[in-house]
Amino acid sequence: MIRLVKKTLNSLFHHLISFSVLAVGEPLFRLLGMRRGISQPELSQVGQILVLRHDQIGDFVMTTPMLRELRNNAPQAQITLIVKPELYALASACPYIDEVLTFDWHTPTRFLDLRRPARALVFCVSRLWRHRFDLAIIPRWDGDWYYQTFLAYFSGSRWRIGYSEGVNPVKQVHNRGYDRLLTQVLHQSMLSHEVERNLAVLRELGGAVRKTNVEVWSTPADDLWAENWLRDRNTASDRPLIVFGPFAGNNVLKKWPLQNFAQLGQWLANNSGGHIVIVGGRGDQDQAQEICEEIGAKASNAASQCSLPQTISLLKRCSLYIGVDSGPMHLASAVGVPIIALFGPSCPHRFQPWTPKKQVLWNQLACSPCKAQDHADCCTVCIFAQPHCIQSITVEEVQEAVKKAGFLNHSFFLPASRQHNC
Repeated sequence: MIRLVKKTLNSLFHHLISFSVLAVGEPLFRLLGMRRGISQPELSQVGQILVLRHDQIGDFVMTTPMLRELRNNAPQAQITLIVKPELYALASACPYIDEVLTFDWHTPTRFLDLRRPARALVFCVSRLWRHRFDLAIIPRWDGDWYYQTFLAYFSGSRWRIGYSEGVNPVKQVHNRGYDRLLTQVLHQSMLSHEVERNLAVLRELGGAVRKTNVEVWSTPADDLWAENWLRDRNTASDRPLIVFGPFAGNNVLKKWPLQNFAQLGQWLANNSGGHIVIVGGRGDQDQAQEICEEIGAKASNAASQCSLPQTISLLKRCSLYIGVDSGPMHLASAVGVPIIALFGPSCPHRFQPWTPKKQVLWNQLACSPCKAQDHADCCTVCIFAQPHCIQSITVEEVQEAVKKAGFLNHSFFLPASRQHNC
């Protein structure tokens, strides 16, 4: 009963905020001449486009097909992309974007739901109003925790498109009333991969889609860094490089036991003669080092030691990627590395690597994928003492996937970048 009351009050609160924003914002924007025009033009005629992708690494990677096809459909447009500060190095390399801006939505927790819309307004006035945007696009299907809808509205864009608050139960509560801040909403609630959901927004705008592959980019300087880093660790260029991605940010439920990675690494080092590299973000370095010490001399720790573009350059040089559902997994899919993906609470139908060169290991339980309607803190607090969905995957299952990939026989070749170094 208490939970139901909290959900109802939270829903009403967001409903009130969105209504208040609309009541004040519409007269203001019309007075400023920022809501002129009635019918939405063709994409080929739009001059200023704003894309909001204030999410995680994997979310951005899965948006790259939409960004590429948006550029193909609107070659003359000035496209501005907003991401979180941590993704600037990755997003700024995108050739389909004219300008990348960062928005830090973190505020003191007191009066959080009032501070964040206010911060969005200040950001838009200072950084976005000068653009006079024609169109704002929000590709995110899940709950809008980042107040991207407010950014789109406060940007002054005449047309604003995104997924409806009614597409899933979480948005119905936490984003109630947000639809009124958009001019066009998508009501697609059927199960679909996130790449397809992002492209569906473009199709809703009348855009054509020619290719759906994901992309990431690195510079020659990043490639040189990767070569030097590997050389300093005595990784022979004629031996395969295997990258482990054991970490998933703050989501502990996605983590496969570190001891399993250590055991798998020892087996791979002994049977393939390859070298293991552990990748991860800030805060992962100590745990990555524990795995390396268990494996021995044939393992190196790259966690927290390289930027996202440098990580991409390392992945270009690897022959196999093994890891949990995380940003590096999607980076690996974009550079064409064969992947063995370990899934637990998240849904592989939505988030699996967007590549044909993959094997997905997922022991689906009755509660899989983690469902919001089952408990209040889905994917952050397990209903069991431990997340059986990810921990039930055995080392032997992963070993069989490695064999199935042909990694231990002559049918498995080094990537071109490693062949070049021979």
